[in-house]
Amino acid sequence: MSKLSPLLSQLSDQDFESISESLIKESALKTAELLSILKEGKISELEIQEALNLKKSAYYTLRSRLNEKINEYLLKQMNTPSIELARRVALIQDWVFTKNRNITIESLKTLELELINYDMAPELLAVYKNLKKLNILKPDYYEYSRKYNHLKSYMLDVDKVEELLTAYFTKFGFYNIQNNNTEIEEFLALSNKEIQSTALKYENSHHLKVYCIPSTNPISTFIILG
Repeated sequence: MSKLSPLLSQLSDQDFESISESLIKESALKTAELLSILKEGKISELEIQEALNLKKSAYYTLRSRLNEKINEYLLKQMNTPSIELARRVALIQDWVFTKNRNITIESLKTLELELINYDMAPELLAVYKNLKKLNILKPDYYEYSRKYNHLKSYMLDVDKVEELLTAYFTKFGFYNIQNNNTEIEEFLALSNKEIQSTALKYENSHHLKVYCIPSTNPISTFIILG
C-alpha cells in the first residue's frame, strides 16, 4: 500500500473514474475492482485479498499493475510541449541509425528551432552533436560545431549564475541578521554585477532573464520568478 497511497492521494474523483473506465475497457476487471476498494480505503490488505479471492503473491502482482496504470495516467496529464520535445530528443539515435540521412537532418533542424523556443539547452546540445556527425564532410559541420561549442559555454555560464545566485541569497540571509554589514553588501554588489554581465552575453536566454533583473539597489536586485 505504501507505494500506491501517494499516487491515490493525487487523484480526483474524475481521475478515478477515468482510470476505472480504461481498466474496464481493457477487461482488467479485477484491477478496476481493486482501484474501487482502495478509493474507499475502509479495509485492510488482508481483507482486500479475501474480497478479491487472491493469494498474497497474486494480490501484489495486481497492485503493481494498478500502480503502473496510475503512473501512466498521471504522465499523460502532465504531457506538456516540453515533455513531448524531450521524448523526441530521446529518439534521435534511432533516427540517425535507421532513417534516411537527409530526412533526419531536416527533422533535427525542425527540432532545433522548437528547442530554442523553449530554451531547452541540454536537449539542444544533443541535436547539435548529431548534426555535427551527420554533416562531417559538409560545410555545415563548422556551423554546427560553433553552435555546439557556444551552447556548452552557455550551459557552464548558467551553472555559474545559479551558484552565484545561491551564494547571493545565503549571504542575503546573513545580511538580514547582521544589518549594515559592509562586507556582505560588497559581496552582494559584486555578485549582482557578475550575474548581470553574464546574462548580457545571452540576450535570448529565458533562464538568465529570470535570475537577473537590473536594479540600482543590489540588495533587492534578484527575484526568482519560477
